[in-house]
Amino acid sequence: MSTSSVVPVTGRRPGPWRRFKGRVARCWWGIVPETRARLTISIAGLLAATAAGGALGWTLLSGEGEWVDVAFGAAVVFLLSLLVWPGLMLGVWLLHRLTDVFGRIGLGALLALGFVLTYVGVSPRMAMISAAVVSVVTALVSGALGASTGGGMRRAGALKKAWLLLCFLGGLGGGGWVAWWTVCETGTDDHVVVVATIDLASLPAPLTADDPGARGSFEVERFAYGWGKDRHREEFGEGVRYRTETVNAKPFFKWSKGWKGVMRTRFWGIEHAGEIPLNAQVWMPKGEGPFPIVLCVHGNHHMADWSDPGYAYLGELIASRGMIFCSVDENFLNGSRVAGGFRGENDARGWVLLQHLGQWRRWNADENHPLRGRADLDRVGLIGHSRGGEAGGHAALFNRLKRWPDDASVKFEFGFGIRGIVAIAPSDAQYKPADRPGVPKDVNLLCLHGGHDADVSSFVGDRLFRRLELSPDSGCFKASAWIYRANHGQFNTTWGDSDRSLPGALLLNRKALMSGEDQRRCARTYIGAFLATVLQDRTEWRPMFRDARVARDWLPDTPIITRYEDATFHEIAGFEEDFDVTTATVAGSVVETNRLVVWREGDIPHRSSSKRLDTGVWIGWNPDEEDPAPAEDAPPPSYTIRLPDPLPDDLKPSANGRLVLHVCASKDKPKPKDYSNEEDEKDENDESEKAKDTDRNADIDFTVEVTDAAGAVARVPVSRFARIYPPLLSRMTRLALTEERYKNFEPVLQTVEIPFSALREATPTLDVAALSTIRFVLDLTPKAVIILDRVGLTRD
Repeated sequence: MSTSSVVPVTGRRPGPWRRFKGRVARCWWGIVPETRARLTISIAGLLAATAAGGALGWTLLSGEGEWVDVAFGAAVVFLLSLLVWPGLMLGVWLLHRLTDVFGRIGLGALLALGFVLTYVGVSPRMAMISAAVVSVVTALVSGALGASTGGGMRRAGALKKAWLLLCFLGGLGGGGWVAWWTVCETGTDDHVVVVATIDLASLPAPLTADDPGARGSFEVERFAYGWGKDRHREEFGEGVRYRTETVNAKPFFKWSKGWKGVMRTRFWGIEHAGEIPLNAQVWMPKGEGPFPIVLCVHGNHHMADWSDPGYAYLGELIASRGMIFCSVDENFLNGSRVAGGFRGENDARGWVLLQHLGQWRRWNADENHPLRGRADLDRVGLIGHSRGGEAGGHAALFNRLKRWPDDASVKFEFGFGIRGIVAIAPSDAQYKPADRPGVPKDVNLLCLHGGHDADVSSFVGDRLFRRLELSPDSGCFKASAWIYRANHGQFNTTWGDSDRSLPGALLLNRKALMSGEDQRRCARTYIGAFLATVLQDRTEWRPMFRDARVARDWLPDTPIITRYEDATFHEIAGFEEDFDVTTATVAGSVVETNRLVVWREGDIPHRSSSKRLDTGVWIGWNPDEEDPAPAEDAPPPSYTIRLPDPLPDDLKPSANGRLVLHVCASKDKPKPKDYSNEEDEKDENDESEKAKDTDRNADIDFTVEVTDAAGAVARVPVSRFARIYPPLLSRMTRLALTEERYKNFEPVLQTVEIPFSALREATPTLDVAALSTIRFVLDLTPKAVIILDRVGLTRD
């Protein structure tokens, strides 16, 4: 009798689990092939895979011959087949070695931590590195402590004691350093471009008006209105002053479903999108009115961290200057990790804003309501931040429509007097009416954005600036201000300096940021001036939208790049009309160049991979790179637009008009493409190359030259009318690993407006109504690359 047939006598029958395992094992070993069969299966599988690889190789069509392609495909599959199994065995071996160190539960905890970090938004690679660091530190400290207890230290020799002590101190010190670096270290500002100091005598005179960001003369009263059923906030619950009815937003977004919907309803007490509350905190000037009214709406943030109180600093300012300010609560449209979030709901955010205006309209019509006649709904301003900034544009679009573009059965009856939109670091095109970006029309626009915005990292508000249409008789203007060291969140006191949620916020580079107070000082100054201009018909602050330097007494000392365009602008060269780089937009115009090393047209890039949808021309010059070298008396590099003769009537400027161009520095190297060189191009984020070709701190300057039909020539330097900064670099996070999602530079266009009166001052005989050429003479900066866009003129 063989030993395998002996059944040990235990005195009791095996349990159900043992019997089940025994049956499974007998079934398995009954079907597993024997050694010879396994060998046959392996060889057949290898031959089949190799043959399939040869067949795939035949489709390569490399040009080396069919049999070479077949052999190559077969060889690749054959070698991979031989290497896969050893690779799997190596992975299993490493897994066993890790369990030797961390144990099975410890290793599972490492993987679970990595998974959780990935779920909350950390990149998979960074999540596993973070989990590994935590696990190693924990293993060193806890392992040393575990080995030292229970008499282990007494039995250990000197070498082991030293090793345990080293592990303990190393883990403790390493963990302490990681914790300190993660929590206390703020980052670096080494990348920040310290721009050259400008002689004050060369700057335009500062405005003499009062500071638009300073508190006004009105006393302010504060209250809230809302649905009265808020579960968490007294001001919108039992303590609300004026109750409002809910509105039905079902056409515009769907309430969360499943367990996320349960959690969202449990938190808010809102069952579905058909019962959306109208809640707002109000700052109102004391007086009879009517006063212009401004609605301000936040963007996406954690729904339990109320966003609307973060604009109280604007509420106090705007109300003290004679306007009603409402900070609208749309936190119920925000998300959380428990209740999830919404996507494509920005039309709902804009529609809810219009419903708030509808509520004020009903109060105005109610003879017995205390707020009757207080709000002037013909003078309305909208402010939005992040997704709220996009929502403001949608609200202005919907305000003019009679039906919803996505479903014409939904009627709109708004028609409010929306005169201005302020978009603070807005998103763009997350919602597209009728599947295309929204195009507001005939409304004033101010867009603010931070150069160190780690949330909406690209200046996509510039696309809204580009799309906004202004009719010649509208009297409207659009402007933007890009603030170099500003971030996303500090425009809201609740959000602060964290542009990302934890734990990702721990890796943000905060050292490069301006203070929160300085950033909000920018917001108060620009928004106060804008609202007074468009809602109260004030004119004294309009020059600051053209050139930030005239407001330097009110603004912090940081580069601010401004764009401006009004309804009197007529385009000469927008570079959108065709693919011919030798023509401009106006029919009959011709482009000529001289001694350029870079000349091309293309979409002006964002920091991210998204398209700006705005074509510009790259112009680069560098005498050291010219081939062949010019003569010593050769004219300087230039880019010339020859205008048609005669000029069209709508392009004949008046003496009070302006020549306009939009321009910025590029980080491209000022040298021609060498198509004979096979070396790979340098990474545009490689900062080791950034100072070799140009002075990274020097402004860019060149001469603008115009000629009339009689040959009179006038020349002025660009720097007299605007400042063209060098490439301003940004760094959002503290680790190169987490910085990969960002580029360190984004072109931001600066508007240059040159009054024709200044050109006539240089050459009194110049006939501005008979211009023949506009030439950009690249003679004041030795070498650089610029991006030029939207060359045109204003007639008044």
